[in-house]
This record gives sequence, structure tokens and C-alpha cells, in this order.
Amino acid sequence: MPRPELEKVTQGAIDPKRSIESPDHTFLDFTRLDRYYNREIRDPIYRNEGTPREVIARGKPGYDALAKEIYDQWHGKLPT
Repeated sequence: MPRPELEKVTQGAIDPKRSIESPDHTFLDFTRLDRYYNREIRDPIYRNEGTPREVIARGKPGYDALAKEIYDQWHGKLPT
């Protein structure tokens, strides 16, 4: 592949108008939130352990508590 074509492909790969940054780059402790979501919400939905509405309602209080814990852990400790 000629260099100009390679540059066009690689430099045009990330277009801000159609690119979305991964959440793990934008949230503190995203991995903790993601693990909880997968274990308590996504997987039970996949296993058909209730309607999505029911599964989400069961998992929401724990998810909210985890988000609050992360907030309390980092609030005021990061540069603003």
C-alpha cells in the first residue's frame, strides 16, 4: 500500500463526528462498574432470569451504591 493511502486510512480512522470514546476512559473505576453490571444485570438478562425491567430493578440499587462508593472515594482527591 502506498504511504499516502496508508496515511489516509490511519488518520481518517478516528473521526470525532462518528467516533465514541470507550467508557473505560471516561469513568473512574469503570472496571468495577462494568463487572457489577455484567454480573448483576447483563448476565441475568441473557440467562432469562426475569424480564429486563425486573432484572434492572433488582440490580439498580447495588449499581447506584457502587457508583456512590466510587464517588465518595475520589471526591475532592482529583485536580479540578
